[in-house]
Amino acid sequence: MIALSQIFAQQPRNSPNSVSIPYCQKAPRHAELAGLFQCQFQGSNKETFVGDKKVGEPGTIPLGKNTKVQPPGSCPAHPGGPIPDGQQLVNFVQTPNAPTPAGKAAPPAATNDPPAPSPSNKAFPKNSPTPPASSDNSSPNASPSGKEADGRAAQQLNAKFLTLTASSPCNGKKKKTIFPNQLLTLICNRW
Repeated sequence: MIALSQIFAQQPRNSPNSVSIPYCQKAPRHAELAGLFQCQFQGSNKETFVGDKKVGEPGTIPLGKNTKVQPPGSCPAHPGGPIPDGQQLVNFVQTPNAPTPAGKAAPPAATNDPPAPSPSNKAFPKNSPTPPASSDNSSPNASPSGKEADGRAAQQLNAKFLTLTASSPCNGKKKKTIFPNQLLTLICNRW
């Protein structure tokens, strides 16, 4: 997800009048996006930016840089130049070519292991149709937070899935049933 986010941050922005789109001048919230800026499309004028700004004016040079982008229209993921009009950057690059923030370790390699529950996340026992009783001091009649309500709804839906078998009907017709763990495998293999 980090690599895709880094590539998305560098995707060229559509230009309504074929001029370059200014670069964001605000530091990103996440260190993994530091130093990244979008490519420009080939059809955009590389010397004129939205608002009739010329190269060198505020917003025409990426945050943290002192000189214009070379070659014009390039970005860290596609340093050879701009992207063909209407194309997606992800079709041209497999890695984001993101700079590693100073003093930070590179993101960990992807694994198929689920993340370990953190103390801040309320982990529910597997196959439990409802979450355990809350240990906080909130009122039993208080409405749950959005995340807690979503978690409870997911637990209830998962409990329904536990009763499904390969021969369970789907809308009155016999179809192959995909169980939640199979669905996750299908999603992970596709991405």
